[in-house]
Amino acid sequence: MPDVIERVHLEAAEGVDPSTVPGFDSATYVPPSIEAQWQIAYKLHTDDDGVYGMPHPVPIGELTGGSRLLSLRRIDGGPAWSVERPARVAPKGTIECVSERCGDAHIGGKRKMLTSLEKLIRHVETFHPEDFATYRKYFDQIADQIALNNPRLMALMNLAGVKGAEAVVTQQADLIFYCDDDDCTESFNTQKKKDTHMKVHKGDT
Repeated sequence: MPDVIERVHLEAAEGVDPSTVPGFDSATYVPPSIEAQWQIAYKLHTDDDGVYGMPHPVPIGELTGGSRLLSLRRIDGGPAWSVERPARVAPKGTIECVSERCGDAHIGGKRKMLTSLEKLIRHVETFHPEDFATYRKYFDQIADQIALNNPRLMALMNLAGVKGAEAVVTQQADLIFYCDDDDCTESFNTQKKKDTHMKVHKGDT
């Protein structure tokens, strides 16, 4: 546990539209005068390359000695949370949520940024079910394309005799360099392209 805890304020929404608040003609953000009550902590996960962390804001005091979060363990027995930045940090998301109201974006907040199309679909389905129902036919098309781009899944379908899978497998036969991340479906025709891609999973820039 570090001697000094870096405190942070939760990020305030900018550009608040005063017309959404009855009786107000203007709105400005006033920085809090009190000491920040939050800190950045890291939820720890594992993959083939070891442990990596995902940053989250947590209340000050949640990660002190004897706290509930510090007592949580991963499935492999290691700690689930850390107040210290791990050597590897998950890359920031680059795919913006499609929901208008995600993250209070309709009043100046910021929408959730996801790291993959699969996570985007799961996010919208979980947190914005009405939007998911509206866009479902488009999400289904994206999901189908993700499946077609997974050579391991196509090989399995071909093995099971699914109609049309053999053509896809034949078309992708030269894509022999597969991503080492089990949750990733990317494959490449050169080792160099694969190595460049793997930096994304390692949190490199």
